[in-house]
Amino acid sequence: MFAPRVIYDAFLKHRLQKCRLVLVDPNFDTANDMAGVARRMAQDSGLEVEIEVHGDRRTALPKADAVILSAAVEGARRWTMDRDILVRHGLPDQTGECGGVGGLLYALRSATLAVAALRHKHGVPIPDIRLLLFGTATVVRRGVAPWA
Repeated sequence: MFAPRVIYDAFLKHRLQKCRLVLVDPNFDTANDMAGVARRMAQDSGLEVEIEVHGDRRTALPKADAVILSAAVEGARRWTMDRDILVRHGLPDQTGECGGVGGLLYALRSATLAVAALRHKHGVPIPDIRLLLFGTATVVRRGVAPWA
């Protein structure tokens, strides 16, 4: 699921516009819900953004200039394991997944997922793209965010 903060930053902080944002999730309905949030953010901000939804990355990646990966395998369980190790070694302030030692652990763990997500598979050429890892995969349900 896409972190609303990624879309918020792209649209409201950096004023990304006159572009195409493609959301991909194996659960098409989940991606479609988040696309509604993104459309509302863009509309409320007066931005010109085309938003597409795909349930299969192979249909979206060939035309991509950049990919923002917002995913975590067993995120909560792995974060708890990292936190316990860092606390045990006297580093409780390093448990964040976006910086410090916790961020490094998250990035190293995410590398395998990122490579797998972008790997050439099933005859779909993966373009020369920029990859941005976003630390927190956040689940949004209708009514939770002001744009939902």
